[in-house]
Amino acid sequence: MGPLQLDQYVFSKLRVETNFEHKLESLAPTVNVQIQAGLGPVEGVENKYQVTLEISSLRAPDGAGTLPYDVAFQVVGQFSILEPTYPDKEKLLRINGTSILYSAAREMVLIVTSRGPWGPYLLPTVNFQALSKQAATLAVPG
Repeated sequence: MGPLQLDQYVFSKLRVETNFEHKLESLAPTVNVQIQAGLGPVEGVENKYQVTLEISSLRAPDGAGTLPYDVAFQVVGQFSILEPTYPDKEKLLRINGTSILYSAAREMVLIVTSRGPWGPYLLPTVNFQALSKQAATLAVPG
C-alpha cells in the first residue's frame, strides 16, 4: 500500500458536446489537453488534502480535422497521506493525486461518449511528472 489514499472524488463540472461538423477520417486528429490543477489542505483535518483538476480537450494547431467532441470537466478529490512524515507531500499530490483524478476523468469521458454519434472518445494520456515541472501549465498554489 502506498502513502497516498483517495478518499472520495466528485465531478463538479462535466461537459461533453458533440461536434456535428466532425467527419470520420482515416487519421485521428491530434489532441492537446489543457490542464489546470490546484491543491490545498482540508481545513481541520490533519494529512488530508483536496486536489482539483480542470481539463479541456483542444485540437492541436497542426492536427488534421476536427475533434468529435468538445470536452471540459472539473474533478475534485480528497486524499489522505497515510505516512505523516512523508518527505514531499506536495509532489506526491501534484503527480500521483492528479494522475488518479485524470484517470477517473478519462474513464468518465469514455463512458459518456460511447453513447454519442462518433463513438467512444479517449482523452490522451498525460505525464503529470513532466507537467509538474512546468509551473505555467500546472498551477499549484502554495
